[in-house]
Amino acid sequence: MAETPELARDGRAGELDWWHAGVLCPHPTPGVCALVTLLDVELRARGYVHTHPVRHRLLTGPLGDTVDVVELAGRIERGLPYPFDLGGGMAGSDPDADARRLAGRRFPGTRVAYRAADLLDPPAGWREAFDLVVEVMTVQLLPEHLHGPAVERVAGFVRPGGTLVVIASARDEEGPVFAPPWPLTPAEIGAFAGHGLVADRIEDLREPERRRWRATFRRPSG
Repeated sequence: MAETPELARDGRAGELDWWHAGVLCPHPTPGVCALVTLLDVELRARGYVHTHPVRHRLLTGPLGDTVDVVELAGRIERGLPYPFDLGGGMAGSDPDADARRLAGRRFPGTRVAYRAADLLDPPAGWREAFDLVVEVMTVQLLPEHLHGPAVERVAGFVRPGGTLVVIASARDEEGPVFAPPWPLTPAEIGAFAGHGLVADRIEDLREPERRRWRATFRRPSG
């Protein structure tokens, strides 16, 4: 994807093959649309986190600075300077080392052992290994066809007698969605109970500007 900024600046973003190219787009131009996901990945690799649980265009860095990825994508498309090399800054790095370095910078006194892993291919030792698993808006960041496998992996981390807490954006079955994150449907939130877990409580929380799930599941001891 190193050529993406150049193609966006040349008005040739339509030549790119990315997940959002074939559906209705909420972004102002194809170039911005192509760059937003790349920027999000690059910034999160550098320790930035999403500021708002639903509106993911704003990210806050380890030092407290805030970046609007849509605005930054527009700058890149217009040929204005930007502060890092897209797709190159973290290439070849060790994700575990990155996680420890970023966590140590933000929380120098922590005793937590931070690990980074592929959710869809987690370490074998994580199977039914944890008393408490907290899933906060991770599954919904994946394309919809990966929701099922991701739900299965998350549920599989809970040991007998353990608890899973899930926080996610919500929508109705077949409800419209135009860009990531892909809020979970009732069937998807209920699917966490389909892998040896039972649902303790599933709350459908509705506020004026957002709707979300708050749910707890447990794996029976016996």
